[in-house]
Amino acid sequence: MEFLVNTILFFSREGERLAVQRTEQSKGLSEKRHDGSKFYDFTSEGKLQSIINFGFLPLIIGIPISCIIGIWQFQSVSLQKSLFALPNCTEILAILALSILLELLVEPIYAINQYELNFQLRSKSEGLAVFNRCISTFFLIYISKDHSQFNAKAVRAFAVGQLVYSVTLFVCYLRNFQTLKRVKYSIKPIHISEKGDSTYYFNSKVVQVWKNLFVQMIFKQFLTEGDKLIINYLLTIEQQAVYAVVSNYGSIIARLLFQPIEESMRLLFTRLLATPSKESITSSFEMLKSLSILYLNLSVLLLLAGVTNCAFLLKILLGSKSIQWSKSNLFEVFPQYVVYICIMAFNGIYEAFFTSIANNKQIKNFSYFMSISCAIVLVAVYILINKFSLGLTGLLIANMVNMALRIGYCQVQIKGYYQQHGVSISNISMVTSVLKYSVVGVCFETAQVMINKTFFTQTFRQFLTSGVICVCCLVALCLMEKSRIITALRSMKTKQD
Repeated sequence: MEFLVNTILFFSREGERLAVQRTEQSKGLSEKRHDGSKFYDFTSEGKLQSIINFGFLPLIIGIPISCIIGIWQFQSVSLQKSLFALPNCTEILAILALSILLELLVEPIYAINQYELNFQLRSKSEGLAVFNRCISTFFLIYISKDHSQFNAKAVRAFAVGQLVYSVTLFVCYLRNFQTLKRVKYSIKPIHISEKGDSTYYFNSKVVQVWKNLFVQMIFKQFLTEGDKLIINYLLTIEQQAVYAVVSNYGSIIARLLFQPIEESMRLLFTRLLATPSKESITSSFEMLKSLSILYLNLSVLLLLAGVTNCAFLLKILLGSKSIQWSKSNLFEVFPQYVVYICIMAFNGIYEAFFTSIANNKQIKNFSYFMSISCAIVLVAVYILINKFSLGLTGLLIANMVNMALRIGYCQVQIKGYYQQHGVSISNISMVTSVLKYSVVGVCFETAQVMINKTFFTQTFRQFLTSGVICVCCLVALCLMEKSRIITALRSMKTKQD
C-alpha cells in the first residue's frame, strides 16, 4: 500500500517539483485584462501565476498514472493474497485514492511556497501531518487489538492514517494561501500572456524540462523503489517482512536528517545558479564542498555508532517480539542497511546539485545512463540472489553498486561544470579527505572492538561504552574541523546581526 501511494505521487509530481524551479525571473511587464478575464504578463505576479498553473499538472497526469500503476500492481499475486483477501479491501482502496487526490489538489500551493523557499510552512505542515498520522494510526490499532478481524482493522488503520496525513497537509496549505490574501493571482489556472496576444497555461520552456525530467524519474524511481518490486518476485514473504522492518526503521535517519538537506539544497542551488555569475559559482562550490565534508563526518559517526549498536537498539524497540524476529536474519541485515544509508545520502546531495545545473541535453544523457544502471542492477540482483543465495544482503549490495554508479556520474558532471566556469576540483584532495576521515573512523572502531571485545553490541554496558567512544570521536572530528566551524558560526552571527 505504501509502495502504491509513493509511486503514484512520485511519478505525478516529482518532475513538476524539479521543473517548476526553472521558471524564469520577472521581466517587469505590466498586468493586462481582456474582456473581464485575467491575463498576466511575466511580471512577478505572472511568474507566480505560471507556477500555480504548472502545479495542476500532477493532478492532470496523476489520474491516468494511478490507473496504469493500479492495474499493473493489482495483478500481483502477493497483493491478491494479502490486500484483496481482506473483507474491507474496497474501503481501503477508496481511502487511499482520496488521500492521493488531496495531495495532488494541494500541489499548486505547495509549488508556490517551495519556489519562494518558504521552508517554515512546509516543516510545520508536514510535521503536524506526520504527528496526526501517527496518533490516528496508533489509536485505531489500539481500539482494534481485541477484535476478531484485527488484521483487516490494522491495515485500514494504516490507510486512515495516510488519509489524515493528506487532509492535514491540504488544510494547512489552503489556510496559508487564504490567510495571505494573495488577490493578485488565482488558485485556479489562468492564461499567461508573455508577448503580445500569445497566451498559455503552461510555460513551454518549463514543460520541456519537465518532459526530460519525467523520463529520468521513471528510471530513478525504479532504481530507488524497484527493490520493493524485485523482492515481490525473488524473495519469500518472510524475507519481505524483514526488509520492510529494516527499511522502515533504517530510513528514519534518511527521512529526518538527509532528505530535508537534500531537498533544500536542490532548491537553493537551482535558484542560485539559474543565472550563473562568478559570485554564485564560487558560493555554490563552497556550499557543496562544506556539505560533502559534513556528510563525511556524519557518515563516520553513523557507521561507528549505527553499525555497532543498531541491532541492539532494534531489539529494545521490538520488545518481546524480538524473540520471534531472532529466527530471521533481521538483526544481521540491519547493520548492512546502515552502510547503505551513508552511500544513499551522498547520492542525494550530488544528484540534487546535478539536477539543479543540468540542461535538457544533460538530463537526456542522464536518463540514458539510468537505463544502463537499471540493467546492471537487475543482472546483479538476479545473480546475487538466485545464483549466490545472498537474499537481502545481495539486494543491498546491488543497491550500493547502483548508488555508487550514480554518485560517480554526478561527480564527473559537477567537476565538468565547475571547470567550465573556471573552478578546478582536485581529485587528490578529495581522496585525501576521504582517507583522513576513514582513518579516524577505523581508529575509534578498533578501540571500540578492543574494549567491548565484540564488534556488535550485546549488553547495555557495551552500549554505554560505545556511546562514550562515539562522543570522543565527535570531539576529535570537531577539532579537525575547528576552523570551518568557527567560520560557519561567525557567518551565522553576521546574518543575524
